Amino acid sequence: ILETGLGGRLDATNVVDPKLCLITPIALDHTAYLGNSLAEVAAEKAGIFKPGVQVISARQKPEVDAVLHAKSAVLKLPLLQAGRDYDWQSVAEQFSFQGLNCELTGLRPKLLGVHQQQNLALALAAAAYLRQAGVAIPESALRQGVEQTRWPGRLEWLSEDILLDGAHNPAGAKVLAGYLKQRKLRDLHLVVGLKADKQAEKLLAPLLPFVSHLHATRPPVDEAVPPEKLVQLARKSGILAAEYADPAAAIAGALQDRTAGQTLLVAGSLFLVAAAREHLLPATELLSISD
Repeated sequence: ILETGLGGRLDATNVVDPKLCLITPIALDHTAYLGNSLAEVAAEKAGIFKPGVQVISARQKPEVDAVLHAKSAVLKLPLLQAGRDYDWQSVAEQFSFQGLNCELTGLRPKLLGVHQQQNLALALAAAAYLRQAGVAIPESALRQGVEQTRWPGRLEWLSEDILLDGAHNPAGAKVLAGYLKQRKLRDLHLVVGLKADKQAEKLLAPLLPFVSHLHATRPPVDEAVPPEKLVQLARKSGILAAEYADPAAAIAGALQDRTAGQTLLVAGSLFLVAAAREHLLPATELLSISD
């Protein structure tokens, strides 16, 4: 399995002849390279389509669907879509999948968040398609994969009051905010740091309603949004805020300032989340993560 690093059309992974192409939900990200509209980003992503290779897509916004359909029509490819060719339900922490001659019920995924349900359904659709094509994938393997997969840095609870999430664009921040709302989390201490190419105001906007204190720092990257800018945005919303020289200092400040019952949230960059994990976890528990 290969994941594109940036876009698709010009990505290094595009030299490979794939058996299957998957399109996860498309949102604005890396706009300096991929374009400023969803249609432009979708066109870059659709650059991985190849003649004779099946494409499966998650649910998309209409402007993205239009681009994907147009590209698949040019290449005369059938496009399998969520909601039409496969679907899923999630009730009381149990997940079920139907489509492509495959039905699975009673699954209990470890990954949290509605967005991971979409990703899980897409992965199961890929497995179901490959089974139809003759690849031996037993149901037991699918169940084991669903129920044992973990993803460090993605809605990861290190303890009952420390949450890490690598949300690093406005779409990811909205998903994180949805999870915070679902869990009824409030008065958070947010440790945040962003790469320089990120939209700070749009990324913070959905998160700030859940935050009482913001601790701004720089992720360990060459170019970052100045922490003072993040502090200014927080204070404009009436949130207490301070800046720190590095992630370790920001985490220490948040842990010192919070009171009993308040949750510490680290978000804004997977580089920042990786630094937080290194600071908070024993070396034996660390797993690598990427932005």
